[in-house]
Amino acid sequence: MNFKSNIKSAKYLGFSFKNSIGIFYLIVVGLALLASFSTARVVSAGGQANSGGFESATVIFLFIAGLTFKEDFKFLIANNVTRKKFFVSNNLAYIGVAVFMTSVDLILGFSYNLIGPYHSMFGQIYTTNALGINFLWAFSLNLLALHAGWFITLLYYRANHIMKLIVCVAPVALFFFMMYLLRTFPVLSDFVQFILGIEMPTFNPYTPVGTFLIGAFILSCLSFVVIRKMPLND
Repeated sequence: MNFKSNIKSAKYLGFSFKNSIGIFYLIVVGLALLASFSTARVVSAGGQANSGGFESATVIFLFIAGLTFKEDFKFLIANNVTRKKFFVSNNLAYIGVAVFMTSVDLILGFSYNLIGPYHSMFGQIYTTNALGINFLWAFSLNLLALHAGWFITLLYYRANHIMKLIVCVAPVALFFFMMYLLRTFPVLSDFVQFILGIEMPTFNPYTPVGTFLIGAFILSCLSFVVIRKMPLND
């Protein structure tokens, strides 16, 4: 009974993305087709050109999508859905959305390549287009983006005015701090390259799949800590 209830709530949460996903793909497909046709014209004229990397837009979109939860949270809590059930349902919905958008991106990438030379974000980084690992890599990255956005917005929702300011500034400050550490400590830079699978001279796309999934799991656990006693704010 609880499982069926979780699936029902997950479907509601997943379908809440449908309008924004539809608009997103209308824009992305339009831009990608324009780039592909332009590339095809250059190649047919004897020049060299290619397009690619539109999957990065999906990662950004899903991070932003993860930042929205307030209305769904209020609606489900008002319908006697517990915070634990909301957490489980949201995780199931995120998995479904990540699988769906990863699949669509792969199909679109194949379609773009029929028009003109196209290289996926995965292919540009790891110089391979093996379908299985391409899917796993993109899925894990998309899932991580969703959980990162969700964790940040949960912190913001629970925070007071001072903490909200810190939550807003912290990601940018952390980014620059990490850049400083990577430049200062070569060992740390080597470690980051290893967990991202971009350690020279070979590239290993399997390592970042584990890295992204572990990151998503950790963020999910931290989100549960935040949400389990979350008040219903206006």
